[in-house]
Amino acid sequence: MLKKHRMFYLFLLPAVVMVFLFSYMPFWGILIAFKDFKMARGIMGSEWVGLAHFRKLFSDPHFLSWVVVGTFAYQILSPSSGIVNTILVNLGILDKSVYFMAQPNMFVPIYLIVNLWKGTGYSIVVYLAVISGIDTEQYEAVSIDGANRFQKILYVTLPAMLPTICVMLILNIGTIITVGFDPIFNLYNDATYQTADVISTFVYRKGMVDAQFDYSTAVGLFQNVVSLTLVLLSNWFDRKANPEYRVI
Repeated sequence: MLKKHRMFYLFLLPAVVMVFLFSYMPFWGILIAFKDFKMARGIMGSEWVGLAHFRKLFSDPHFLSWVVVGTFAYQILSPSSGIVNTILVNLGILDKSVYFMAQPNMFVPIYLIVNLWKGTGYSIVVYLAVISGIDTEQYEAVSIDGANRFQKILYVTLPAMLPTICVMLILNIGTIITVGFDPIFNLYNDATYQTADVISTFVYRKGMVDAQFDYSTAVGLFQNVVSLTLVLLSNWFDRKANPEYRVI
């Protein structure tokens, strides 16, 4: 068979060589992800660290750049190669791939999910630090009184976390009106302006794109004044609840 169709295999040879060189040979570089790579030592000479880089990745989602997170979102939601479309089409949920990032009605759910995922790491670090500082004798005392797991959370854990919750509320309530430039800017596009545009991206577009520096400055100042007002009000309410909860 090979001898009979040798001319066809000869024509196929350049494509096979190209696939081998550019698709299979680069697999060797994947080893870098498992090593403390040093250019001078090369791949094999660098120290093996196993899954250390992956543990760091999944323990700090929060510290990833929004550029990286935005690109990641576009990749997994891609209509041509995204894993979400691939799964939904193969399961028969969708008849054909959908460009989710270009659907105005899909932007808010996508933004909320991605933003929640990115901020989870930071929130976990903060609240775990608080929980780890709770005196274990308090849990032992309520256990003696017959408290179950839920009651321990309700009467020991949550009261201990309340000051931190109030501080986090004060620090984050000012972003209600700003929403956040980085996530919106890296996730929206021309097709989703209608639902995705917020004050911070509007200021950027008017100032940096349209060169309306005076107007964009006025809008930005209004945004900052409102944000400051919300922070001060939140701090005032927290101070009324308990003077120790205030930030300023």
